[in-house]
Amino acid sequence: MLELSLLERERLQNSIAAALSVPFIAGVEGYVFEALFHFVKGLPLPNPHAAKRSKTLFDCVDASARIGWSLKSVQKNPATTSFELVIQRADIIKKRVQLELPDLSLESTPEHLGLGILRHWNQKITADMERQGVRSARVAVLLKSNNHRLYVFLEQELRLYTAEELLWSWTDETHTGLQARHTTNGQIVFRWYPNQKQLFENFNLPPQAFRFEVQPARLNVQDFLERMRS
Repeated sequence: MLELSLLERERLQNSIAAALSVPFIAGVEGYVFEALFHFVKGLPLPNPHAAKRSKTLFDCVDASARIGWSLKSVQKNPATTSFELVIQRADIIKKRVQLELPDLSLESTPEHLGLGILRHWNQKITADMERQGVRSARVAVLLKSNNHRLYVFLEQELRLYTAEELLWSWTDETHTGLQARHTTNGQIVFRWYPNQKQLFENFNLPPQAFRFEVQPARLNVQDFLERMRS
């Protein structure tokens, strides 16, 4: 796990409180989180109107340091110790030729399907690292409570797993989900669901993750507009 500096922690907490004081903002998600994260890292805020949003992996890139972050903001119980997130839509059957697995099908063994999933995800990471000029790939996740007051922030390196590190199996006899466990500790790393073509990654929240509370002073619309005009 990577830790924020004291200044970055202060910026994250204060900027979330500021964003939630705006009566037109319901929560920290999407572009709001991207903008706040750029501010936290001391980078220029992205202009959502200047260019069309791309589907590249890294939502924030420090061009000088060549660090890229994939940003996620999700509503989860901040007291949790682990959680899963959708990280990619992986239609591996449709892309089997591109993955150099022309015989891949839903009737393939879990190991063969898992190889296709891993290739699909790793190709996305490496291709976007090159496209976006990233050498150090990271993921940053903001977990928020239902009332948008309790938060946990997690930042860690974005790992590229090898086929030898993972053991794939169906979650049950209905074959509705495929899961990958790490060969060293048996922990679930990925889940893939053929019907939705969605790939989930499992994350663990260590005790030292940054946990904080925000109590914003939400402005009413007229007060907010008057402040903007002044």
